[in-house]
Amino acid sequence: MVRWWGLGAFAGLVLLLAGGWWLFADYWLERSVEKAGTAMVGARVELDGADLGLFPIRVELTGLRVTNPRRPMRNAVAAKRIAFRLDTRELVFGRTRIDEVAVEGAALDTPRATSGALATRKRRQEPGPFRRLTGQLELPGFRVPAVAEVLAKGEVQSVSAARELERDAADSRQRLAGRAEDLPDEAQVRAYRQRLDRLRKEAEGTLASLVKSGGEAAKLKRDIDADVDRLQALKKDVDATRKRLKAKLAELRRMPGEDARRLATRYGPSAEGLGNVAEAFLGPKVAGWLRSGWYWYAVVEPYLAPARERLAKRREVTASKPLRGTGLDIHFASGPAEPTTVVREVVLSKAAKGGEGLGLNGRITDMTPQPGLWPRPLQVEVANPGGSPGFTLGAVLDHRDPAAASDRIDLRVRGAPVAGWVLGEGGPLPVRVQQGRSDIAVTGRLAEGQMDVRVEATVSDARMAVGAEGGGELARAVADALARVDRFTLSGRITGSPEDPRLRLDSSLERPLRQAVTEVARARGKALEEALRGRVREQIEPLLAQADERLTALGKLDQRLAARLAAFKDLRARL
Repeated sequence: MVRWWGLGAFAGLVLLLAGGWWLFADYWLERSVEKAGTAMVGARVELDGADLGLFPIRVELTGLRVTNPRRPMRNAVAAKRIAFRLDTRELVFGRTRIDEVAVEGAALDTPRATSGALATRKRRQEPGPFRRLTGQLELPGFRVPAVAEVLAKGEVQSVSAARELERDAADSRQRLAGRAEDLPDEAQVRAYRQRLDRLRKEAEGTLASLVKSGGEAAKLKRDIDADVDRLQALKKDVDATRKRLKAKLAELRRMPGEDARRLATRYGPSAEGLGNVAEAFLGPKVAGWLRSGWYWYAVVEPYLAPARERLAKRREVTASKPLRGTGLDIHFASGPAEPTTVVREVVLSKAAKGGEGLGLNGRITDMTPQPGLWPRPLQVEVANPGGSPGFTLGAVLDHRDPAAASDRIDLRVRGAPVAGWVLGEGGPLPVRVQQGRSDIAVTGRLAEGQMDVRVEATVSDARMAVGAEGGGELARAVADALARVDRFTLSGRITGSPEDPRLRLDSSLERPLRQAVTEVARARGKALEEALRGRVREQIEPLLAQADERLTALGKLDQRLAARLAAFKDLRARL
């Protein structure tokens, strides 16, 4: 009797295997797996009835239900009828051979009337697989710092330039004014005029006086020319200095805007450090799918290893001391080793009409807990034709060589409902998908502890809403951007190991999400820039006023020099 119930449990395991790989997509599960590291709980297995026959040996089970351990009010796998026959001849040799197991009314994720939870002992929680893929969207750059905080961090170049300009203007005025004091002034002009008048009177006298006045006139001209040259040189210096200081002053009046722009870019809000925005929103959802699939794979995987390996984990086998002496080695003819239990094919068929959950059609071949002794790997080909959602699943679990075990999966889902999806869950801007349908394709391979999983999804007829409370301007911008999106795509690749995964996600949501975030960052940065510009101008205005006073003084000096130069030129013209 124990053997028959064991076979029934093994048949249940067959369905659990199919259900586990299908749940890899997890699109209908709205809650993610329990926190990584939580111990796997047992699954309740229920039967409505069993019928055993001996001639021929057959088993028929009705009303099989295997509870989903993570959702006690749902059955992971259910079947109305399971029937198979055993090969009697193989039983004589201690081997169980089942050519075909017929599973009728097979379905996944069916509802339960009562909870199927089992009381289990709590285990120590440890970091679980794919935990690294659950990063949340962080917006550290969206904090707008105070103006005083920014000015204290960065050097304000316009203030330094204003101080330098004020010192330059003051030094230039003092230097040029000092040179002007050493040049001939109006008193010197009067003295030259007196000499010129005297020479004119002497020129009206005798020949000797005319010769004498000619020599004096030439000397007067040389003196006037020397003073004109000195005045022109100083005036040229004053003009160049005024031009240079005016250019600096004009440039300095533009510098507060440049300073404000530079400081706002460096210390203000920016979208540059956000990385892949769509990956932050969609990464946790993809990680939930992977953790769900890994959960079921971990349930099934131990049964793919030889029984002696599973038993070795439970107890250590030690050699006993022989009780007899050394004997003779007698060799008996033997055939190739074969596994003790083999199910060559499991044929699944869903209910003819109606039925709850996801119906299954297809087959599972070459099932054995000793794959190293069987020539073919375990293969799964199941589908839900015409169902909503529809799906096809193909998988090959090749554990014939434990050192080079390789598992492959190809899952295609059509028309899966996505209402209730939460993107960016746990982050500052969770987005709830209120309606929509998706087509999903998952292909992957796990070999020698390394995986390569690709996910392609298209969501259509979508309607999304931002669920952030108090998200303010950023939440409104993201909500406005997503309100215009009714279709988006997702393309991802996960490599590495489950303990150290590497995720790369691309999505058509990247552009509207990044644009919304960037617009908010730009608006907040612009406000900070305006505030900085005003504060910097307040700091440099007194310095600019002083520099402007120096320029005004230089202008007056230039006018005085021009008047003196005109007077000296007039004297020279009268010679």
